Order: sequence, then structure tokens, then C-alpha cells
Amino acid sequence: MKTIETDKKLQGRPMNHDITQLVLETALSLAHDGGVKNVTVDKITQISGVAKTTIYRRWPNAGAIVMDAFLSEIVYDFTYPPDAHIIDALKTILKNVNQLLKSKKGILFRNLLAEVQSNPELSQALWERWNKPRRDEAKAAMKRAVERGEITPDTDFDLVIDSIIGAMYYRILIPYNEIDDEFFDTLVMQVFKGIEP
Repeated sequence: MKTIETDKKLQGRPMNHDITQLVLETALSLAHDGGVKNVTVDKITQISGVAKTTIYRRWPNAGAIVMDAFLSEIVYDFTYPPDAHIIDALKTILKNVNQLLKSKKGILFRNLLAEVQSNPELSQALWERWNKPRRDEAKAAMKRAVERGEITPDTDFDLVIDSIIGAMYYRILIPYNEIDDEFFDTLVMQVFKGIEP
């Protein structure tokens, strides 16, 4: 098997960005075809031709590659407008999440959530690359909301996030009822009833 790193005869050797993109696309294709368990560094190397050493210089493990591949496909806006009311901002972001869940990427996301239960590497990658950045953004938005008097100063930010996102994850993992915009609207209003001044 020839690899990008070891074969000096390859013409038009890809630039670093091209190599990264090739690895991400290969990982994404493997995940869509056979689930997250199907993605290994060996398979990525075999299909893409990118050497293992090159891959490991960019990612610590296959789980991190899968997460980056998944995130590279996300085009939805998950940022909190600094001047928007916290309830309106949160509803908008959750509706974007709903669009994600209903797309082909949503199937992969559900697969990721299931796989993290038994895959520590993927679990860490999900936390570092997906959950933690979004939690931090939500906390910053709620801090601004406190300063504007939209929610009470003693609000437990982590508990609010857990209440909303936990309910969403519960319906993803145990799909007893539909996840739609109305669900998110009702959920946000119910949670914020307890923390509005």
C-alpha cells in the first residue's frame, strides 16, 4: 500500500490542508457506511493512502478524527447573538440542532452518542470538540442574561444546560416521542419559568 508520506513518486503531493480534508472525508464515508465502529486509523490509511504517522501527528485516535469529520460537516449556526434575549437565542439554536437531527448528519450524531457509551476515546473527543465548547458558549450567554436582568443571579448554569440538553439527549437515545421545534420551545419556556425574575 502506497502512502502519501512514504511514496516519493507521487505526483502533485497534496498540501497539508488537502491531506487533512482527505482523512476527514474518508472517516466520514466509513462512518456513514458502517457506523462509527467502522472507523479505524488502519482503514483510513488503507483507503486514503495517508500514512499512519501523518494521521497521528494531527489526531490522537480514530475517535477524534470521527468528531472532527462530523464537525466539518456542520454548517448550522450555534452561536449566541450577544444582544439577543437568552430565551430567543436558545430557541433559535435548538431549532438549528433540530435541523441537524433531521438530516443525514443526525443519523451519524445519534450513532456517536450511542458509541460513546463504550468508547472512551470517542467519549473524550465528543466532550472536548462538541459538548464543552457549546456548554461554555451557553454559560457565557447566560452570564450576559443575568447582567441584563433576564434571569436571576443565583441561576445554576450547569443545571439549566443539563435540563434542556439532557431532555434532548433522552429523546434521542430513547425515542418515545418526536423531537421538533415545538418540543424545544416548550422545553425552554418550562425551564426558564423557574429562573426568570
